Amino acid sequence: MTHYFDTEKILETWALAEQNGINTTLMRADPHIIEHYQKFRKERGGKLYWIAQTAPEQGDPVENAKRARDNGAIAVYLHGGVADELVKQGNVGELGRIVEGFRQLGIMAGIGAHSSATTQACLRARINTDFHMATINQVNYLCSPPAETAALMKTVHKPWIGYKVLGAG
Repeated sequence: MTHYFDTEKILETWALAEQNGINTTLMRADPHIIEHYQKFRKERGGKLYWIAQTAPEQGDPVENAKRARDNGAIAVYLHGGVADELVKQGNVGELGRIVEGFRQLGIMAGIGAHSSATTQACLRARINTDFHMATINQVNYLCSPPAETAALMKTVHKPWIGYKVLGAG
């Protein structure tokens, strides 16, 4: 895929998305994405909004969110695998600290989750997110059963985004 999605193909794909009415994209907050997103905006006049997923290998998620914000992201969410692991470890307080760090940056803040237990833990702890992310697919790829996720999200009074809807990772 890296041979196919060279710089030109990435910029062309984003332009095609915009031409077809797509106005927002979810992308990792890593140097590769940042470089290409800046090119798209500066060289092509692209206007796609960017919701950034923190990239665990980039270090502290709040610092990663700051880089994303400084490079045009309108929102950021904590990587679902990281959030799930913190909940498994019983460290929901760390999730709250991270989200508060995002909010202090003046950017919309969310938490990704593969497991409904992660979203439930955030709701019980009253973590002040602006939105939630939840995997939802029929192949049970890194997610709770779709009916369980849908039922939970009906109780959430904030926007949520379903992802990995085709089971892709």
